[in-house]
Amino acid sequence: RVAEGVVSGLLVPVLSELNQRHPQLPFDIQIASAGQVVEALRSGDADIGLTFFMPRHDDIQPFASSRLEHHAVMAPDHPLAGRAELRLADHSLALPDEHYGVRQALDEAARRQGVTLKPIFHTASLETQKALAMSGAGLLILPPMAVARECRDGQLVSVSLARGELEHTRLDLCLHRHRQRSFATEACLGLLAASLQTLGES
Repeated sequence: RVAEGVVSGLLVPVLSELNQRHPQLPFDIQIASAGQVVEALRSGDADIGLTFFMPRHDDIQPFASSRLEHHAVMAPDHPLAGRAELRLADHSLALPDEHYGVRQALDEAARRQGVTLKPIFHTASLETQKALAMSGAGLLILPPMAVARECRDGQLVSVSLARGELEHTRLDLCLHRHRQRSFATEACLGLLAASLQTLGES
């Protein structure tokens, strides 16, 4: 189970390399929130979880982590696109619902600052969020990695959040502490952990 925001920038390159090394290994990739990742690891429906804002649990082992910043993401012609930095308040946002870690972190940051977020659109679909931002309908709050392709192609731009707006987040690679690991799991863990380390150093 993985957060949708890590698929293109992190997961796909790793799985492509794994497929070249071990073309017979099958992989079942499913998109999930942090809470859904925990439940899937506990039930045995998932061997590996990769997600943002992973809650700490005694039975879920963080195998590797990387620290990331979130940016405001918008269309290039958005009135705020030229800003050096942005604050969370007073902007129309497209956000996932309260089951997602990034939304919980944003709500907590807003409470600390005494401001009210204005999520005009609620959607857990990253592709829907991106489409809304490209249309100019709202801002997204995402790590730049999640929109690297769109920013490179000139479809979106990312602007840093002002200092103190949102704490750095962890991107956690997790597994169940007491479950035996298969060869495929070990191979995938090694490559993902190396990619996370590289991501944290960039």
